[in-house]
Amino acid sequence: MLRLRSKSQVPLKRYKSDLRVLYHYLVDSNKSVPEINIPLIISYIEWCNQTEKTYCVNDIIHTTRAFIKYLCKNNLIEDTREEVWMSVLKPKKKMVKIPSVYTTEEVERIITIPDRSNPTGKRDYAMVLLAARYGLRVSDIISLQFKNIDWENNLIKNLSDKNRSPIITSSF
Repeated sequence: MLRLRSKSQVPLKRYKSDLRVLYHYLVDSNKSVPEINIPLIISYIEWCNQTEKTYCVNDIIHTTRAFIKYLCKNNLIEDTREEVWMSVLKPKKKMVKIPSVYTTEEVERIITIPDRSNPTGKRDYAMVLLAARYGLRVSDIISLQFKNIDWENNLIKNLSDKNRSPIITSSF
């Protein structure tokens, strides 16, 4: 039995889902786990590329790599050359990382996006400003209430949803 190291339920669900995709591919190909070989896995990845989104394919490849390592270490497949398998099972495309820091110009462009001619746009604009100007997290912005605003002293007082520490922003 394959035991996964992760304690989080989200990766476990993803691994199960990814392995289910492989299982169905094997069934459709009339193959079993001991019959897994490099040409079959290459065909499987090509099939995934045609039927799945890029980020899903990368997840599937990641999970398949872990599964193949397990099969090799336990001699459950004929070809146990792990290094060869890993060279075949490389993610096809790199995921584009979201920048951790935006330039001032990028922030200003983001602030101009909400349409302030309607109530929803005004709300969105206020939320973007709170994030951009004061560095509030989305969870903190969502939890804000009118009682958190000290109108007389121009302060916003709240507890961080992440670590329950006080958040106090001034000069709004």
